[in-house]
Parts: sequence; structure tokens; C-alpha cells
Amino acid sequence: MGLISRLFAKDDPTAGWPAATGKPAIDFERGAVGPIRLGDPVEKARELGRPDSARRLGPSGGLLEYAEFDLEFDREQLVCVKFDLDAGQRVSVSGFGLSPASTPLDIKSWLGDPTSDSDDGKRLRWIDFERGDATLALEFTDGKLSCVQLYGKDYA
Repeated sequence: MGLISRLFAKDDPTAGWPAATGKPAIDFERGAVGPIRLGDPVEKARELGRPDSARRLGPSGGLLEYAEFDLEFDREQLVCVKFDLDAGQRVSVSGFGLSPASTPLDIKSWLGDPTSDSDDGKRLRWIDFERGDATLALEFTDGKLSCVQLYGKDYA
């Protein structure tokens, strides 16, 4: 039985993991969050410490939920990391501190031209950047950065 299968069984394999170490930074160029790269196995998340909770997502996937971010796995490999930003929260992306106050112009000046920039004509705007097999997806709600995701090429 693989680790993802056991992750949601009675015996929690994360029970022996050390305490969570805080919020890791995204390294967009490496396609990584802290020490974990997209495609790494669930066990590598041990380096970030024990999650607050774990949920099954279909027969072969799972979600590790930490206080300020989530790690999503498919076939026991990391496919997506997600940071939901509330007022006062920040996430470091390749050395740049992003917060709800970060503007699309700020981000474009740091990361260059996006792969796509779209909106729903109302409250939401999405800006995506690609580097190799990784996509950095930024969601703005009512003009404020509300979500930062890093995911692999087969995720979306």
C-alpha cells in the first residue's frame, strides 16, 4: 500500500513527523516550495513538518493542509501548492514578497510578461507565468492578490 493510500487510513503516517516549520518560500525557477519540488513524493513533505490535516482527493490523491498553505498530491507526487492570502499575509516567490497589496504591475515588473492574463469581467483576474514545467498562477479578487499557486504542467 502506497503512502498516499495509508495517509488517510486509521494509522496516520504523518503522526511521527516533526512539528510544522512555518511557511516555506516558493522557488519558481526550481518548481519548488521550500525543499519540495513538483513531482516529489509525499514523504518529502516531512521536511515541512506535520500538517494540520490530511484529506483524500479521489482514489489516488490527497491534500496536506498546513496553517497557511496546502500541498496537493496525485499518484503520490506533489502537483500543486496553494497559498490563500488574507490581509497581512505574505508569501515569498523567488525572493519577492507577495501580499494582498501586490499589484499586477508590481508582479509583472518582477517576473516579466505573463503567459496569460484574464478576468471574469467582474471581480476576478488571473495572471499566469510559466517556467519550464511549472506554472505560477495568481488570482486577484476585487483588485487584491488573494491566491498564489504553483503547479505542474499536467495539473490544470
